[in-house]
Amino acid sequence: KCDQWNYENSISINSTGSVGYAFWHPYKYFLSSNCRVLIPKFKISNNIALFICTVLTKSFVGSYNYGKNLTTTRLQDESIFLPVKDDEPDWKYMESFIDNLIQK
Repeated sequence: KCDQWNYENSISINSTGSVGYAFWHPYKYFLSSNCRVLIPKFKISNNIALFICTVLTKSFVGSYNYGKNLTTTRLQDESIFLPVKDDEPDWKYMESFIDNLIQK
């Protein structure tokens, strides 16, 4: 039984193999030991999750590889940069940015 790996509405990041690729899962899924999971502390939209996945992938791919895996410790030490407005993440910008891409 693998209930401890049953996730939903979270982001998985490959920690080995294709290291650094991030994926949004708005559905229930099981996570292998070759991935790390990021669980939002509050509800986020699909568009915001896709924006964050893109930022994560661009930040990690190339920085990590087969010889330098993305471990939990390394992931915890990472910082990513999101658009900011009034010293807070600009959620509206992220939402509209992805929405504009989808509309094209």
